[in-house]
Amino acid sequence: MEKKVGIVVTVHWSEEIRPNGDFLLKRFLDSLYQYCTHNFCIYIIDNESQFNLNVPDEKTKYIRIDDQNKKGLTGAWNLGLNTAYNDGCDIIINCNEDLWFNETINYFIDKIDLDNDEDVIYSSFTNGVHSPYKNYSNGEPREDLSLDLSKDYLNGFLFAFNRNHYYKFRYKNDQYFNVNNKYNGGDGKWGGQEGQFTENAEHGARGLIVGKAFTFHDKIRAWRVGKRLDEGSN
Repeated sequence: MEKKVGIVVTVHWSEEIRPNGDFLLKRFLDSLYQYCTHNFCIYIIDNESQFNLNVPDEKTKYIRIDDQNKKGLTGAWNLGLNTAYNDGCDIIINCNEDLWFNETINYFIDKIDLDNDEDVIYSSFTNGVHSPYKNYSNGEPREDLSLDLSKDYLNGFLFAFNRNHYYKFRYKNDQYFNVNNKYNGGDGKWGGQEGQFTENAEHGARGLIVGKAFTFHDKIRAWRVGKRLDEGSN
């Protein structure tokens, strides 16, 4: 049976927060259309863009959030993950829009086990985050990765799991992330999502870097601007 893959991407395009949001989304989409050979659907979560995004009809579902300050970045992630799950996706991949793919996206998807490993959260090597995600050309691919925030930990720029994992570890029926998870560092609305992974690890979750899979990542972190504007308006 062919896997149904849901690829969730949160997008924002505005002069003040993400002035290149349209470019980032286009690069993201172009790379998927060029390289991914699996049966996939892209769930575009527009977190209150100022401008109209150019969203292709092919393989995409578009959902707009009119006020990103209500639930922040975490709310957008929760909405996208839950939509993909309810849409029957076997594999759910959550992405920032400031990343793009090459042909190893297919290797990455192939390594996600549908029938077993409901405890696993998967990610890939990259050039765009801290030490755990070193370029695979620097040595042997490393697979096991901690979910402990005090160590090298799985980063939220790209993560994936099968639908059984989502069902087992979701905080509520329609939310994977709890904004008040106990490891959120005092911010579960705009940041602190990795704290949910740490909390889930206490119930058996584990992280896995897929060797030979590589994702390019700019790591722009524009969500911090959104957070600052949100807090300044309160």
